[in-house]
Amino acid sequence: MGRGAVTDVGTSDIHLMKVDLGEIKQKLDSLVNVTEALWELLQEKGGYSEDELKEIVAEITDKKTEMRKSKNECPSCGMKNNPKITKCMYCGAELTVNEEFKGVFSFNI
Repeated sequence: MGRGAVTDVGTSDIHLMKVDLGEIKQKLDSLVNVTEALWELLQEKGGYSEDELKEIVAEITDKKTEMRKSKNECPSCGMKNNPKITKCMYCGAELTVNEEFKGVFSFNI
């Protein structure tokens, strides 16, 4: 295989990355638009002020930051896990989920 084949693979990979980045940008733009629409609805129909909405966003940000810092230790293998999951990602044992984090972007593995 000649040198050109390696270059073609590299160029192809770069093209795929650009496509993926374009898709990510489109999804992000869509989320921004939805967020702005919800923000306006909450102000107009829900009667929330700008300060109240900012306070809610700050609370969610703080909770997510706390979740990232917190680690849930598996009672079976002792490994540290994300506090949001209900099963150990190392051994599959059931984990105790902190009540504060239940329902906040939770998922199962």
